[in-house]
Parts: sequence; structure tokens; C-alpha cells
Amino acid sequence: MTIEMHDPRLLARIINVAHRFGCGYTKLESTYIGGTYVAHLDLEGPADALRRLDLHIAKLLHDDKESFA
Repeated sequence: MTIEMHDPRLLARIINVAHRFGCGYTKLESTYIGGTYVAHLDLEGPADALRRLDLHIAKLLHDDKESFA
């Protein structure tokens, strides 16, 4: 999964939510490119938990874009 965000704290929120949903990550890389943070995550966990996590991440990213629009 690749995530683009403006607020670097969002990555910590995503990791916390993943653990709360019973998921984890096997790989995490993050870089700062021209005012945007780009993170690459390899998530693992039960299929239903990953589906719910994906929906929650989409909401967090939407809120991030709205805040910095």
C-alpha cells in the first residue's frame, strides 16, 4: 500500500489503527518529497480486518487532504 500525506503524524495513526484492528506490517518505508510524505506499507492480517483497515485509512487520507487543501 502506498500512502501520500501532508501530516507525518498520520502514519503513526495508521499504525495504531492497524494494531487495534489486529493487523500488522512487515515493511515500512517513508520519504519526504516536496511537501508531501510518501509511505509504503506491507500490511498483514485477517481479510476482514484488512478490509476495515483499508476503509479507515481512506477516511484518514480524505481528512488529511481536506485539512491541507
